[in-house]
Amino acid sequence: MADPVTGTAIASRVGDVSDEGLAQRGRDVDAFAELYRRYRDPAYRIARRYSSDDDDTIDVVAASFEHAFAQLHTFDPARGSFAAWLLRITRNLAIDSGRRRDRFARLRSLYLRGHPDDDRGPEAIVLARDDLAELRRVVAGLSPVDREALALRYGERLSAREIATVTGRSVAATEKTLSRALAKVRKELNNVE
Repeated sequence: MADPVTGTAIASRVGDVSDEGLAQRGRDVDAFAELYRRYRDPAYRIARRYSSDDDDTIDVVAASFEHAFAQLHTFDPARGSFAAWLLRITRNLAIDSGRRRDRFARLRSLYLRGHPDDDRGPEAIVLARDDLAELRRVVAGLSPVDREALALRYGERLSAREIATVTGRSVAATEKTLSRALAKVRKELNNVE
């Protein structure tokens, strides 16, 4: 689609616009396609935490973007970022999907992946894997609320304010949850050594 004034392709300019600027374009398909490109992977990771089924996860992500597109007029940048708004929609739909399947919504632990081109020696890699296994064990022992907060903070790199928007909790409660969860992890890991 060409800009009627300049004749340049609108799609080529979309990538330089902020999330909020794209969202404020309303139901502009090119703008929303850029938002989809930016957030399909984080939305997938959020939905995946609540499902062990790839097909269900993909359905939830599709439904999230369909809902967001239909409800763009309700997005208010003054209340938070587009990312937090969209990821909250995704989270809520994933939880609803889990309820419809009559299963408990499951959260996945933080998973840090090693890189195959790791240049550390075999001994260092084995020790790092042992440390990772211990971290996974400790995180798995946390409450679902604590695991979710840590996953959103360190897995998705969301701020406390964004996590609060995604989870529907206050910023103060979110900060307290993060602090408490990290203290529990540190204490458990220190007790192991």
